[in-house]
Amino acid sequence: MTKLKLLILVLATGLLAIQLRHPIHGSLFNRPVEALPSAEKAPEPEKPAPQPLVSQALVNYEGLLTRTGESLDGQGVLVETLDAKQIIASHNIDHTFNPASVTKIATSLAALVKFGPNYHLKTTLYADGDVDRSARTINGNLVLDTDGDPMFFVNNAQELAQNLVRAGINKVSGDLVIKGPFSINRNSSPQASADKMMAAFRGAGVKFGGNLRFADGRGGQTELVAYECGTPLIQILLYQNAHSDNPIAERIGDSIGGPQGLQQFLIKSVGVKPEDVYISRTSGLDYNRISPRAMILILRRLMDLLDAQQLKPEDLLPVAGVDDGTLRTRFKGDEWHGAVIGKTGSLPGTDGGVSTLAGIAYSQKYGPILYAIFNSGGNVPQYRRWQDDLLEGIIAECGGPAIGARQQNGLNEEIRTEPSIHIIPPSQPQDSATTSQ
Repeated sequence: MTKLKLLILVLATGLLAIQLRHPIHGSLFNRPVEALPSAEKAPEPEKPAPQPLVSQALVNYEGLLTRTGESLDGQGVLVETLDAKQIIASHNIDHTFNPASVTKIATSLAALVKFGPNYHLKTTLYADGDVDRSARTINGNLVLDTDGDPMFFVNNAQELAQNLVRAGINKVSGDLVIKGPFSINRNSSPQASADKMMAAFRGAGVKFGGNLRFADGRGGQTELVAYECGTPLIQILLYQNAHSDNPIAERIGDSIGGPQGLQQFLIKSVGVKPEDVYISRTSGLDYNRISPRAMILILRRLMDLLDAQQLKPEDLLPVAGVDDGTLRTRFKGDEWHGAVIGKTGSLPGTDGGVSTLAGIAYSQKYGPILYAIFNSGGNVPQYRRWQDDLLEGIIAECGGPAIGARQQNGLNEEIRTEPSIHIIPPSQPQDSATTSQ
């Protein structure tokens, strides 16, 4: 070693020893990490966003749209793994589109969160005033409180009225007061339904001294008759989604606060960005808006909820090619039976023609994947064929379809089952009366 190099080494060693004995004031390397001001802390490295795969099926789909003169701006696609770690296909995922009846998935989620899957929607009669059993009279108002049961029909209204008489009441000195989203025969007019209910009471021999009116709030003073829908909510929702039943979805929507209530639920409880959603009808009719990214977020939240309740997606959404309803004739090959679950949407006369498809599919490579395909501005039947081809192509790229759901029709059973009606005994204390949700 040369003398010059040896001298440099000695000097460097001496400087290091001095630094270890007397640290330079303010040196970040000599202060404990917990003492560092937050502004000086190194920022946490952000997890890189998952990058979409190059899907040849999507490339072919986009090429088909272009060749046939469709606007690519009017179409949206997002397919992701259930764990959100892999984007499989994406196109216009932050644009908002008309989801049509795919909106019913969001309506179903909100209803399940509010009531629970096994809840039986209730319609309850209360006395607001003294009950004179000897005179068979309510000295006050009769309150009808309801969750908004879409399975409540004229014959159920007649049963309810007859059971009020069996409970010992055939005269009301005051009004018939309706609380909650009441409907008979899924009628969208509360007044028309209330008029039918009043007719049922009068037909059973109940006389009113006052009028029919609506009131805010829920419940009443003394519970008289409790009516529960015979069908649990989850079965009503499966029927609604399989057959895309708009009146049911509108009545269920009323029970969760209507379009505004649903929109706020999606923003506040699900985490959808306000600019990514607009709800005008809870059935999906007319002009609604949602982005593919927001739709996948809703589906993922739904899957979490179903899993927590030990339910499967097929308990709420139909299986393509298997269940009765709008998906019965789609994905018909035997290899697809039990592989695709979802909700269709169609609005031929809105936004130039709208067709949508969203749900869960099972693949060999990734297991369950979430998908949302939105089409607008074109021919609805043609869009449906293209949606099927696109999803089949994407699943083929994911190792092919896997059987994850039932392969038999799950909608054979009659949805309308017998309700339960309970007359509250006169001796029951008033403070034990229940109030519907």
